[in-house]
Amino acid sequence: MVLASQGIYLGANSHNPELSKKVISQFVDGILVLEQETDRAFLFNVACYYAINHEKAKMLKVINRTMELGRDPNSYLKDTDFKDYWQDPDFL
Repeated sequence: MVLASQGIYLGANSHNPELSKKVISQFVDGILVLEQETDRAFLFNVACYYAINHEKAKMLKVINRTMELGRDPNSYLKDTDFKDYWQDPDFL
């Protein structure tokens, strides 16, 4: 999952959305079992992807999983990938 996480991050930061989309479709939507995933950094990058692409339901599901694993909820309030949701009651 490290490779997938880096692919998502690289695609987002190099303004290459097709790279991120390809990684998501092959690694995340294709093989990820959310309830079994334990890599919080990877899941955070997945949540960022979903936030940027306005896939709210998927984003919230991934965020909930990261918080089950102990991620600080404030990290979502500081990362601008989530700025469109900072006032959203479901997100908060």
